[in-house]
Amino acid sequence: MKKFKTDFSRYTRFEDSNYPRLITPKRANDFNNGKRPLPITVLEEANKKNLSSTIDEKEKYFVHWFRSDLRVHDNTALYHLVEEAKRIKAHPIGLYIISEHDWRTHLESPFKIEFILKSLEVLKKSLLNLNIPLCIVHTADKIDVKWFEKLVKERLQSSTVFFNIQYEFDELKRDISILNSKELNCRAFHDQCAVKPGTLTTGKGSQYAKFTPWFNKWQKEKFNVLEITHKFSKSSIPDVKSDNYKDMLSSEFLLGNNKRLEYTEPEEALNNWIPKANGYKQNKDNPADDHASSRLSSHLAVGTLSSRYVISKCKEFEFVREVAFRDFYKHVLANWPYLAMYLPFNFAATTIKWSDDISLFEKWCMGQTGFPFVDATMRQLLETGYINNRCRMVVASFLAKDLGQDWRMGEKWFHHHLVDADLSSNNAGWGWASSTGIDAQPWFRIFNVYTQSSKFDPDGIFIKKWVPELKDIDASELHGPLDVEGYPTPIVDRAEAREEALDRYREALT
Repeated sequence: MKKFKTDFSRYTRFEDSNYPRLITPKRANDFNNGKRPLPITVLEEANKKNLSSTIDEKEKYFVHWFRSDLRVHDNTALYHLVEEAKRIKAHPIGLYIISEHDWRTHLESPFKIEFILKSLEVLKKSLLNLNIPLCIVHTADKIDVKWFEKLVKERLQSSTVFFNIQYEFDELKRDISILNSKELNCRAFHDQCAVKPGTLTTGKGSQYAKFTPWFNKWQKEKFNVLEITHKFSKSSIPDVKSDNYKDMLSSEFLLGNNKRLEYTEPEEALNNWIPKANGYKQNKDNPADDHASSRLSSHLAVGTLSSRYVISKCKEFEFVREVAFRDFYKHVLANWPYLAMYLPFNFAATTIKWSDDISLFEKWCMGQTGFPFVDATMRQLLETGYINNRCRMVVASFLAKDLGQDWRMGEKWFHHHLVDADLSSNNAGWGWASSTGIDAQPWFRIFNVYTQSSKFDPDGIFIKKWVPELKDIDASELHGPLDVEGYPTPIVDRAEAREEALDRYREALT
């Protein structure tokens, strides 16, 4: 077997210092039957008290804590902060915290981190147009309440903090603690979704587990895009200085020398996409066309664009539907928080007997499977941090079903390499492809990777770009088993793998 330098153990194990014991279906079900309150419910209760409290009118500075909302335009918490600051003549300060602990724990991709760093530069300019400074703070440690209180009170000379809610389990737990701080007056706002979680429910008042009926209601909702135009006095700008964070970052978070991130500023990226949106439905699955998809997913993931603003500017139905999927998955995550803890939506899927041949996973990761479409996709991911949705579905299905590997390993690999990594969307995508998640494809549906290849890359343009060993092979031969010198032979027999997958799933899910 070919040896790879990558440490794959971080993807193949699920217990760690943050989750020393994985949550069991029994404990997870306590969220479903009301024995354990949802974190989002606990947060909203704490926040309700804070929103009804009085802000100290002697406060000189208000802090907006940027997290997954790296923009000025249509930023809900920032909008309300500006309105309050105008009222009592306080001056806003923007805050962004780089926590290496959190980035490492959550397997943030160096591509995504580079995207964040470039977005912070754009954000800094946008804020300065309103005479609002941005303070970027670096820490190697986890963000805890005491550290955060000290940062806000001593370094920023404030006790009032506004922020937008994040729906991941760890972030909700952190924010509940911060909202309960006795030292700070913190206020949280729903912002990540066009329609906030919990708004769209079934006739029984519960969260939808199917996208289509949820989407039918979502389309009827009205929402506003918030404008922030007030310019604060230049003379009252507080003297806050950022850390020298670029020099402080550990090397594990930096892109390698042979990798480069293509970055387009958010407004330009959206304007570039709008004229092409009419062809989205016809072209979106073509991996060889770099302009077939919007590439706005990275901007939505880090919040340089809001979903409300994107939808208000681009009305093409199929594209809007894709943006709605992002909302749906965040609603799902808020209602079923254990999805962030390596537990499938379908508890029965925990009994699937996955293959223990980890070498198959390693070859999948590195694009060395002997299946050209899969290898092209995985190599593109390694080099660029991006692959289109069709490719994601195909290689995810291939890992779980053709190779019989635990889908959670693929979920972690994707998150650690995608420039647009988003926990809720990534988890849902893997749940769908592996038939273990919410609103998933039937377990007996198994993509034929050769059929997918011939349908979406018939001329082999995509394959030949990313698998140069095959550049001289006739396109008609790329969509079946190959025996080419210098290129691996298929690591599994498709027909046999299909039967094994059906047996594996049938035993667990029927």
